Amino acid sequence: MYLGLMFGLQFYLEGLHRTKLVAIFTGLGIVLAVLLVLLTPSLPLTIQRALAFLPLQIDQQVQQTADQSLEWRLEMWRAVLPQVPQYLLVGKGYAVSSLDFNLLTETMRPFAPLPASSKNQFFAIAGAYHNGPLSVVMTFGLWGVITWVWFLAAGFWVLYRNYRYGIRRCKKQTCFVCGFCFAHRLFPHDIGQIDMDVTMFGGWLALALP
Repeated sequence: MYLGLMFGLQFYLEGLHRTKLVAIFTGLGIVLAVLLVLLTPSLPLTIQRALAFLPLQIDQQVQQTADQSLEWRLEMWRAVLPQVPQYLLVGKGYAVSSLDFNLLTETMRPFAPLPASSKNQFFAIAGAYHNGPLSVVMTFGLWGVITWVWFLAAGFWVLYRNYRYGIRRCKKQTCFVCGFCFAHRLFPHDIGQIDMDVTMFGGWLALALP
């Protein structure tokens, strides 16, 4: 899905949608979509797991794992959302307080499976919310949100200017970087976790500079 979106954006940015290639790739896309529906039960489990969000016939165990993963994230977000007003002006940061650490260790028993609620608490205390907006506002507060939005807007403005007025012989490389960055924002890995996004987006933005 992510690679398809990146390919489509690059296809458009290079102007190939004005050529006969658009008809060829549209036909190939329809054929592949039909084959995907028919062959989904025979695909490797990892690929079925990536397609679990679609209404396709996949392995029951894979579907159950995907549903549990989604519910785990939703449960953590429901638990963290009421804390947002507390850290709206002054973010929590990445430090782990002694109170949080003691509270977490009390719920863990040596050599025993970790309950789902404790897992959520562990990730929440570590700042791994698996959610872009929450990872920004909880960690840095409202001022961090403003800074992050400004950084994204400035970065895309640089990409746009480079795409329109950049070095002509580097046009294809520029289209690839623009397609990658736009696809990453529209379909972010792990729903935009900032500790992953800031390094990736900043690195690709630096690569796009002439």
